[in-house]
Amino acid sequence: MTLSLSSCVSLCVSLCAYVLHTYWLEQVETHIDRLSEDPEACCKIFDRAPFFEVNADISHYNYRGITKGPHLARINERVNHCHQRMARQHGDLSSDLNVHFSTVGKIGDAEADWAAKGVTWQAMESMKPGFQGGMSSRVVVGESGPAFSVKDALELDAKLVPLYRHMAEYADAQIGNSTGTANPFR
Repeated sequence: MTLSLSSCVSLCVSLCAYVLHTYWLEQVETHIDRLSEDPEACCKIFDRAPFFEVNADISHYNYRGITKGPHLARINERVNHCHQRMARQHGDLSSDLNVHFSTVGKIGDAEADWAAKGVTWQAMESMKPGFQGGMSSRVVVGESGPAFSVKDALELDAKLVPLYRHMAEYADAQIGNSTGTANPFR
């Protein structure tokens, strides 16, 4: 038996909805190589499954250049948790700081990367729509992994703690709490 693409998607969405309902899962992470990697398919799950929150790892969309559109907007409305990695748009899923397509500055310099609107700034900008309703977990989890141009994941994560705090403060500010400085690395 041969299934059309729409039939396959429909079957996958139905199975995801069943698993979410049966196991009382409360959140789904946006992730590459999963059904949620396609914003439209993710929204089809929204339409068929009981309500669940999104654990946004928007970097999986960001590095592929998916930065806007009606499906991403719907996903951002459900963000209540956040994983964060530094992903270069149309580049690496895991990137070190201050490495750009046109230039390479002092690798690992978070403040310079932010000022150059590098991966730290892009990560913040890509998450802002998802932070509009705050976050129920009130936590941003770093996830850098030793991959691609990242040589020391623990060192990179340590450098990114100010950004993660800034993101959490920004999300809190969206629901009435105070916010931090404009550049989290100063």
